[in-house]
Amino acid sequence: MFGLPKDETAAKPKPVGKRGKRGKRKGAPGAGLATVENPDRVEDHRPGAYSARGEGLSVALSVGFARRQVSDVPLVTVQVTEHRLHKVRCDCGHMTAANAPELLAGSPTSYGPNLRALAVNFLVFQHVPVERTAQLIADLTGARVSTGWTASVLARAAELVEPPLDLVRALLVLEHVLHTDETTTPASGPCAAGCMWRAPST
Repeated sequence: MFGLPKDETAAKPKPVGKRGKRGKRKGAPGAGLATVENPDRVEDHRPGAYSARGEGLSVALSVGFARRQVSDVPLVTVQVTEHRLHKVRCDCGHMTAANAPELLAGSPTSYGPNLRALAVNFLVFQHVPVERTAQLIADLTGARVSTGWTASVLARAAELVEPPLDLVRALLVLEHVLHTDETTTPASGPCAAGCMWRAPST
């Protein structure tokens, strides 16, 4: 009741769950950073002067070295490649223009396949919203893509994967047993439900 002294002998509530030790769990695969035999780049660092007398050591021979390897990713920045489609005129006066590469867009400027693939990866595999995907691309590469362009790459990606998807559908039809699972996924407006079919051979 209100006003009564607290009973010190009352049992304290037990903590929910069990706290385990921090770090790698028993049986979990390790993920240590090991040295490699053939690094991509080697930088040699030589002492500038003899530590005791201060004399120069620029011509002294190395008698050994200690290895320190650093694993990192290079700074990524968008690179602009200009494709010049030349026209040439033969002796008869006829002029012939070079054909554009297959993956080159018809507009004067465009984003390349690597940047489009990065956008599709963020949107589809990583489930990053359109606006945040455009911001991520700008932060990582320096390319200031618009949200409209970012959303448009999905339609082109869907066209490219249609042939292999047709093959997968055909293989599923030929199976005798299929496993199906229904799950929800974020969409414009209410969540949409999608089904996944899986077969042993696919």
